[in-house]
Amino acid sequence: MNSRSDQTQGDQHSQADLRATELRVPETIPVIPSGTTIVYPQQLMPVLAAEERDIKAINAAASSPGKMLAIFSHPAPPPVTGEEPARPEAEEGIPKFRQIGTAATVVRMAKSPDGTVHAILQGSARVRLVAIESEGPPIIARVEPLPDRGERTLQLEAVMR
Repeated sequence: MNSRSDQTQGDQHSQADLRATELRVPETIPVIPSGTTIVYPQQLMPVLAAEERDIKAINAAASSPGKMLAIFSHPAPPPVTGEEPARPEAEEGIPKFRQIGTAATVVRMAKSPDGTVHAILQGSARVRLVAIESEGPPIIARVEPLPDRGERTLQLEAVMR
């Protein structure tokens, strides 16, 4: 029974390694801000894009070979204190992003007669924001993929059982 379990775990690891080698995150990639929503790898996310920067980002991703874009959330706004709330916009008009986001693939896309774009995105890999290359529209960023694996510790083994 133990050898079969080891074989199954080995198969799972080899499949994960195969997916990681097949996935190529471009160095520069269109970006969609996700507000305070965080998207994880493998998660599906429906998007209704009405803003020009988001529509152009989805169009650019859909027409690229890998059909990828990056999704970065904004830092959470400070608590309401009665003063003018701080906006997550930088001085140049580009949203401030968290440094870690998700590269996502455009799974489905449809354009509406009113000009909006409906898309289904699927998270593919975690990425780090290196720099904003273009303020857009669309916003283009330079990103680097992050490893998907953590260290296999005794505590992790216990949680998995």
